[in-house]
Parts: sequence; C-alpha cells; structure tokens
Amino acid sequence: MPSSDPVQRFADILNNTERINSFTPGLSLEQFPENDMANSAVEYALLINAEAAAKLADTVLEMCTEIP
Repeated sequence: MPSSDPVQRFADILNNTERINSFTPGLSLEQFPENDMANSAVEYALLINAEAAAKLADTVLEMCTEIP
C-alpha cells in the first residue's frame, strides 16, 4: 500500500528495485527483451518507482541537501 511518509517512499523504491533484480535472474541482455513476463514485471515495478519518486520531488530537496 502506498505511503505518504517520505522515508517509507524511499524504502519502497529500494524494495521495488530489489524486486526487479528478482524478476530477471539468469536473463542475459539478449534474452530479456524476449521474456514477456519479466518485461511486464520490471515495467510495472519501474512505474511504481516513478510514481513514488514524483511524489518525493519537493521532499528530496529537503532530505538530501548534500546531493546537488
């Protein structure tokens, strides 16, 4: 379930990134485009990450002042 807590949103992005890795074990760059299931799973996880990142836009500037 989506969270409005910025720290949880960052955690969700990291978790989804780990999930992407679990969708593609053993797939080469040549094999990945041919695997519809892996493609759909990765695409969906990236969509979730993009939505979470967009909701963090203003907060990121406050939380990560050390990153230009």
